[in-house]
Formats: sequence, C-alpha cells, structure tokens
Amino acid sequence: MGANAEQIKLLEKYTKQLSTTLQHPAFKDDKGCSEDLRQRIDTLEKQLTETTEKIRALASRSRLTRLLGSDSHAGAIDEYIRQISWAINDFVIGGTISLELAVGVRDSTLCHV
Repeated sequence: MGANAEQIKLLEKYTKQLSTTLQHPAFKDDKGCSEDLRQRIDTLEKQLTETTEKIRALASRSRLTRLLGSDSHAGAIDEYIRQISWAINDFVIGGTISLELAVGVRDSTLCHV
C-alpha cells in the first residue's frame, strides 16, 4: 500500500508540473502560438486535469479502503499512467505531423521558386 501511495504522490507531482508548464503565457498568446498548437495544448490540459482529479480521488480514500483495495489501486495507477502517456503521445504526434506538413509546404514553395 505504501508503494501505491508513493506512486500516487509522484504521479500527481508530475502531472502538476506539466500542467504548470502548459500555463506559460507564450502558449496563451494568440501571436505566440498557432491555433493548432493552442488546441492541442488545451486538449492535453483537459486530459491532464481529468486524470489528476481521478488521482486525487484515489489518494483521498481512507487508509483502510486503500489497504483493502491495494491491488485495484495499483491497476488504477497503471491506467492513469497510460492515460497521461497517451495524452502526451497524442500531443507530440500532432506536433510532429504539423511540422512535417509545414516542411512539406515550405519545400514545395521553394521548388516552385
């Protein structure tokens, strides 16, 4: 059970750090970032917020409940880690696709010059 509690604290710490990073003013500025990037950031923030709420709900359960359900908590923690990983992967993949498209447009523009 102690390991689960430590995992929950660590997971919550990292999701909070990532959420804080995403709150940087440059990401909220219309001129500082594209609409596509802002949408991906908003989606990632929403997914992190939802998962963090689930983590907090798990952490707020009584000690006895956590002790009796330690196996299911371990499974829930693994699921939350997967959810966060997928959210980050979706964010990164979207960025990679955007970059590839921009490079392709730039290349085709330069070829026609």
